Amino acid sequence: AKTNVVASTPPATATTMNIKAKIEERLQRAVDEAAPTKNRSPELIPLTAEYEKMRKSLRTLVTMVTNYADTTGHMNTAREDLVKHLAMMSRNGPLEQELSGLDDASTAALAQIKESAEPENVDAALKAMRKAQTEAESGSSLMAVQKFVSVQSIANGREYEKHVVAWAIEWELAVTERIDRDLAIVRKLQGDRDHYEGKVAGLRRKSNELEAKGKTSPRNQVAKLERNEEKLKDAFVRHESEAGRLCALIESVVHDGWIELYQLCRNYMKWESNRVGRESDIYHELAGVLDSMKATYKQNAPKPASTTTAAAAAAPTNGKLKKAASEKPATNGGDAKKKAALKKTESS
Repeated sequence: AKTNVVASTPPATATTMNIKAKIEERLQRAVDEAAPTKNRSPELIPLTAEYEKMRKSLRTLVTMVTNYADTTGHMNTAREDLVKHLAMMSRNGPLEQELSGLDDASTAALAQIKESAEPENVDAALKAMRKAQTEAESGSSLMAVQKFVSVQSIANGREYEKHVVAWAIEWELAVTERIDRDLAIVRKLQGDRDHYEGKVAGLRRKSNELEAKGKTSPRNQVAKLERNEEKLKDAFVRHESEAGRLCALIESVVHDGWIELYQLCRNYMKWESNRVGRESDIYHELAGVLDSMKATYKQNAPKPASTTTAAAAAAPTNGKLKKAASEKPATNGGDAKKKAALKKTESS
């Protein structure tokens, strides 16, 4: 059964039409330049099996690139929601300046940039805004950084749809529409061939039966047999010709599909590299926000008791030292006098 991809296919644009046209042009060129061969129809069975595997891979590819776009969108939304909540929790507190949002003018400017159709325009506009912010020495914040990233993420998403998702979808459409159409043609020709093969076989059987009885076939039967043999010959040639072209087409799709795969992978890797680079440039500003937040923390954190004051409170005063000295036990000198008096008593 033919795979229905209409539901997941975005409206055709100049870009998507161009992608499909390029792929169709390559496939047609491969068919036209294929070396002429005879009687390739038996090869259609294994080749069609290979094509079905390729079709499933393309369908899975479309699903995966679309899921990646959806997942990235959900992640960006969740990240923005988190930062909004953190900013809300910082209101009227020491960290509000480092976590709060942009001023109204900047917010309006970002909203306008968000509507830009071309990702390149968004990137340039965001860089100009951040440069002006730096030159004005106005400190950034976590929310401000996230707002910039959110707008950049929207532009990145558009670029991904244009260069990755569109490529996968148009690749699948170009391949499946062309092969499914040609398969239908070849199967129709196969039906015509089978029809005349059966008809000719029946007419020949009747002719042979008459000859076996020593009779000749009527003229109209002979003419009918000759007519259908000519039709069978024409049906055979047409079927084998189209079957040969279809074999070349499937081989181009299955064995040379790496050409479209190269284009898709190149687009994806360039997009991923650009995405990471753009977001990293913006997130680099978090280092300054973090330094400012550390300074705010040090300035507003509760101060512990001074170490010097605590040590002074624990040390004894001069009066305590004198009292301790007066209460000191007898020294070793007093003990010596007692021992000498004891010896004198013992000797007398």
